[in-house]
Amino acid sequence: MESQPEIVVAAEALRTWVRAQRAGWAAEQTDRFTTGPSVGMPAAILPFPAAAPGASGVDRARLSDAPDSSVVPRDSRQEDAAAGMTPVSVFDLSGLADADFSAAPPTPLFARASVRTAAALAVVAVLAGGFVMTRHGAEPPAAARRTGKASIATTPPGSEVTIDGKAAGQTPLTIDLAPGKHVVEFRSKLGTRSQTIEVVRGGQASLAIDWTEKAVGSLRVEARPAPAHVIIDGKDRGTAPLTVADLSVGGHTLQIETPEGSIRRRIEIGAGRTESVSEEIFPGWLHVSSPVEISVIDGRQPVQLDDSNRVLLKPGVHSIRIENRTLGIAEAKQVTIEPGATATVAIEPPDSTLSVTGSTGADVYVDGTKVGETPLADYRIKLGPHDVMVVDRSGATRHANVTVTTAPAQVDIAFPRR
Repeated sequence: MESQPEIVVAAEALRTWVRAQRAGWAAEQTDRFTTGPSVGMPAAILPFPAAAPGASGVDRARLSDAPDSSVVPRDSRQEDAAAGMTPVSVFDLSGLADADFSAAPPTPLFARASVRTAAALAVVAVLAGGFVMTRHGAEPPAAARRTGKASIATTPPGSEVTIDGKAAGQTPLTIDLAPGKHVVEFRSKLGTRSQTIEVVRGGQASLAIDWTEKAVGSLRVEARPAPAHVIIDGKDRGTAPLTVADLSVGGHTLQIETPEGSIRRRIEIGAGRTESVSEEIFPGWLHVSSPVEISVIDGRQPVQLDDSNRVLLKPGVHSIRIENRTLGIAEAKQVTIEPGATATVAIEPPDSTLSVTGSTGADVYVDGTKVGETPLADYRIKLGPHDVMVVDRSGATRHANVTVTTAPAQVDIAFPRR
């Protein structure tokens, strides 16, 4: 059995909570929870003895140690009345709020109550209060809790709208969207514009454009190393860092040139928005893949490939020439090098032809594989060195080493007459 001070502490805690909650919701919730069964909770859940006429607060409390006595069903009110007890609603606790549990000595019944019982009463009151506040306002539909609304309009109205690439209708329109950012594209006879809208769960976002006004945006450019010249749509705008504030809405070509190379970017400007670009310009790799030996010339400057057929180049657009003069290979390529990235160029030399003449009916082998009989004409063959062997009907053999180039190759292998 717990001591009287412990019991008083628990009772005082319950009284403090009741007094704090009474002003806000006691009156409204008393009607909802004591007059009808629709809420789903019994009207009387805490049984107390009836207060004597004229008494202030709760003079006496009856608490039972029985496990189910803390909640009295609605159909037990008549039994309580017969026993001389008044059912008190969990939301009609004004007497508890004014009671002084420490002023008078506890009754024998209250002395038997444990601190756990008092704490249980406080928990019941808190749970009931939370239930009331939850029921106080109707919850929104489940779909509304998962999405947000977007209101989209144009001046003049009637623009076709696509959201994230999917047709959504004509302006003005209001549509439910998943939370997050969405790309909205407007199409009309006045042009095409793209904007971004961000929707929050259960909220409403708005987006509107005016076709009658010239839509402009800004671009903030930062680049290293200095000096970094900023060129937009072929027009020099100065050196970075800078902000260009008079760009029309839509796509633009941005070029940044530095002593270490240059880069080119395609950017989209939104109405009333400032886009940002930050670039650090440093070399990238060129890798050349070829089945034969080649040399590489960048502009007019020869470059040396490493063991992996790579070379570091400044970022930007390069005109390179790939050659093998022995084989007759000469190809021109335009390559864009990005900072820190690898651009690959693959060379596939064209096939050439080989013709072999000599004794009629002799077998012809190329690199150990029989390919026909003499005379052999216009046999398709890869560029480079090859071993050509001819075997006549007597078994005699003749060899020839041939380097096949882009020009047709011809070999004559004759056997002495017998």
